[in-house]
Amino acid sequence: IPVRLKSCAHMFEYCVFLETPPEIPYMVKNCEYMFYQCEALQYAPVIPERVVLCSSMFEGCSSIVNPPEIPNSVKKCERMFSECSSLQRAPIIPSEMITNCDNMFEFCTELKEAPEIPFGVKSCNFMFQGCTNLEKAPIIPDSVIECMYMFYGCTNLKEVPGISRRANNCNHMFTGCTSLKSAPELYTTIVDKNSMFKGCDN
Repeated sequence: IPVRLKSCAHMFEYCVFLETPPEIPYMVKNCEYMFYQCEALQYAPVIPERVVLCSSMFEGCSSIVNPPEIPNSVKKCERMFSECSSLQRAPIIPSEMITNCDNMFEFCTELKEAPEIPFGVKSCNFMFQGCTNLEKAPIIPDSVIECMYMFYGCTNLKEVPGISRRANNCNHMFTGCTSLKSAPELYTTIVDKNSMFKGCDN
């Protein structure tokens, strides 16, 4: 990859046999969809400190076990690890500029522990949808407003420490969480509770 390149967006999209990633040049700012659906990719490369956009960067990279660190420069990370079904742990989410974590870890079926959600994040829609091995939800900070489908289908989820006091959309938030033993406190700010605990039969 040329050393002075500033965008690697879509560069290796659907390279389904790619196993070894190249080094990402230090000038790059855009990595959106860079390795989208590279299902044979064995590991993630280091993300340089200047990168700002990481949406869907590793979406569908079903062979990656360990994630890269997310630099403080990153502003967009929606769907960043979506469908990374072999991912064993989540990276630390920087607290600097990220406000949207929609679909970030959806269908990461091997993920057992959720990362801390930093104050400042406003949207967590579908964030952990289908994470069937996730056992404990993170504390959802009071900056979060959107939570719909956040833990949808997390069948192993047993504990929810608390949800945002400013959340207003919790549509299907815990639908299908069949191991959940108790519900978190709900606040008057919630406008949409449609099917919020549907199928939580414990």
